[in-house]
Amino acid sequence: MNAAPTYRWYGTLTRAAEVIAFVEHQLEANLQAERAGGRKYPVCIWGVHGIGKTEIVRQIAERRGWPLVSIA
Repeated sequence: MNAAPTYRWYGTLTRAAEVIAFVEHQLEANLQAERAGGRKYPVCIWGVHGIGKTEIVRQIAERRGWPLVSIA
């Protein structure tokens, strides 16, 4: 079964797996930029309340062994 999109990615409706892949990609790009002395870019996930944005980020931080700081 193909779940209905519940997130917007640059204004496009998207699914949680696509958001996770994008965030992981951006984090890796930022780590590479940091090692090279380059510019890093922030990641912002937006959407209606209760769709799991914070949970996605919490899981990514946990997998990477990073602390989670939430600003709401």
